[in-house]
Amino acid sequence: MPDTPEMENSRNLPVPLPDGSAAEAPEWKQQLDRLEAKADRNGRLLRICIGLLIALIAVLGIGFGVLFYHGSIAYQSLLQACDQVDTLAGTIQQSLDSMEPGELDRLLHSLPEIADQLANLDVEALNEVIRQMPALMQSLQELQQEVSQISGFFSGFGSLFR
Repeated sequence: MPDTPEMENSRNLPVPLPDGSAAEAPEWKQQLDRLEAKADRNGRLLRICIGLLIALIAVLGIGFGVLFYHGSIAYQSLLQACDQVDTLAGTIQQSLDSMEPGELDRLLHSLPEIADQLANLDVEALNEVIRQMPALMQSLQELQQEVSQISGFFSGFGSLFR
């Protein structure tokens, strides 16, 4: 059989039909067209699903990347905090090692007395002092500036007599 453009298309290939089924050929044609339309719809749905799957994989990849990045930052912060605790523990151990055993015992025996004194502390008064501390520090800083100006004036005045 010669190859013609009509023969290359699979829809135009001759289909052997059993005897007496020539009348059913239009019905088969309609059924074939419905199957082809369904296959086209399924192909489009498959492409959409694959696109959504790729988008979901990309979003999950970005999400895991962000999670890994923030986890890495948190891990570095944890390591830094552990180093600081290690340094403090070393300092405390060094302080304890430098103390005499009797001195450490006296300190440990005085802790209940200190705790009792702290229990008697007026928390409201302490809070009031803490609230007023910034204003007091500001006043102290202003006083220090004025004293500096006065001392500058007197040093300038004293240099006139030299």
